[in-house]
Amino acid sequence: MTFKINIRWFVLRSFLFLVCTLVAGCSDKAEETQPQPSQLVIGSQFDIGGSVDPRQGLGGPCRAPKLLIYETPVYFDENYQMQPLLFTAWTPADDAKTWTVHLRKGVRFTDGTPLSADALIFSIRYMASPGSHLADIGEMKAIDDHTVRLTLNTPDAVFIHTLSSLPIMSPSCVDQNGHFIQPVGTGPFRFVEYTQGRQLVYQRNDDYWGPKPGVEKVVFKFIPDFNTRSLALESGEIDIADYLPAEILKTLEADPRFTVARKTPSPCPNWIGLNTNRPPFDDVRVRRAVNYAVDVQAIVDRLINAILPGLAVPATRGPHSQPLFADIVHPDLKWYGYDPVAARRLLAEAGWQDSDGDGILDKEGASLKVELISSLLYAEGTEIAEAVQSQLAAVGMDVRVRVLESGARFQAYREKRYDMIELAGICPHNDPSPWYEYYFHSKKQRAYCVIENPAIDAGIDRLATTVDEEDRRLVLYQLQALLEETAPGIFLYIQKGAMAFRSDLKGFKTHCGMSGAFSYARFVH
Repeated sequence: MTFKINIRWFVLRSFLFLVCTLVAGCSDKAEETQPQPSQLVIGSQFDIGGSVDPRQGLGGPCRAPKLLIYETPVYFDENYQMQPLLFTAWTPADDAKTWTVHLRKGVRFTDGTPLSADALIFSIRYMASPGSHLADIGEMKAIDDHTVRLTLNTPDAVFIHTLSSLPIMSPSCVDQNGHFIQPVGTGPFRFVEYTQGRQLVYQRNDDYWGPKPGVEKVVFKFIPDFNTRSLALESGEIDIADYLPAEILKTLEADPRFTVARKTPSPCPNWIGLNTNRPPFDDVRVRRAVNYAVDVQAIVDRLINAILPGLAVPATRGPHSQPLFADIVHPDLKWYGYDPVAARRLLAEAGWQDSDGDGILDKEGASLKVELISSLLYAEGTEIAEAVQSQLAAVGMDVRVRVLESGARFQAYREKRYDMIELAGICPHNDPSPWYEYYFHSKKQRAYCVIENPAIDAGIDRLATTVDEEDRRLVLYQLQALLEETAPGIFLYIQKGAMAFRSDLKGFKTHCGMSGAFSYARFVH
């Protein structure tokens, strides 16, 4: 009896030991053969526009994530200084029409083919669209495998700056009919998968020509709502969250688990465009009046900087109030300060009176009622619109705020179906010339231009052809004086791009401009 019990116990103990050993062995082996890859999960406000085709998607927020698989000729470092990337050198002719560029040697696309002059020429042709700077290239000639001469139809003093957002692609990205079929670039990551409206996944390019990223995988999770993005960061679902309002950033910055990073802002402001093609803003006196009626300093201080100091620079010295670009700010312009008395006087000069005592000005039987379209592009957009609404009410203007998602807002803007509309700074690099051309040149960008003024057009044309730095500064002075005189909008603030991330992420730094938006994925570990 005792013998049987001992035998059974011995067998049972041996079986358990064998099972535990096998389980432990399998577990160790599984860990050795299937390591968990390090990954960076980014909570992004924007989808990439429905495709990894770099030609698809609305503007920088949709294109910027793609510039981790494609690379650009140059980039802007954390101080907004231009640096070489896939170009190693570039030389303009004296007339700024002919540019000779030199490509980096020893670089390969993820399909194994080398970076070459032919690939650059292909990329420019693929990305050129009517009215773009790339479409202004009249001739492209490969001098050798790594040298290309580009001849423009018209001079462009900052042409290389423009190329900071050009993705250089392998010709294998398209089929024989020129249709996009696959994303192939030279970047630090390779494309894995894209699920529209949900996520975009990249894998590290272990054959990358430069320093290898510290993470093996990057996942962009598309989370449009900023509250949901913040909660995802706090729960550990994501590692980095972008486009959060100041109130949430303040809370996260007070939590040691998270760090809030601020990027160097661009030279271009967030602002409110006025429709100068129809009443009441076809009258420059009304446009000047609303500039005097809006207290830009108070709005920015209360809604942004009082919550998170230093997040925004009020545009109290005009559109280029950012201190880093102080050298291009017109030294003699005072711009519009907050002066509601001056605002009321100008409105009265324009014929607007409160004839019935209801607090709303009227003229020839029509009340001074306008609509302000608010943007969801930046988190404080609606609050700022409501603050402007309140301050304009104080001088007799009835403003209705309408919030539109980005696509609808952009369509209303293109079709000029607005009175007032919140607009963001269009500055893909460190020179404001694209901003002037996009918003104020009535011939080159007629669909987006907010004012038709021959003197402004001529100034923007001179800016394009002027290479000398001091001469460019004088042209910029003239353009700022014209904007103050014509008052096509209310310049609000230049915001430092801010993002929150887990404090245990090491090596965080970020570049500037469109190509730098997600550059931190190259460095973190």
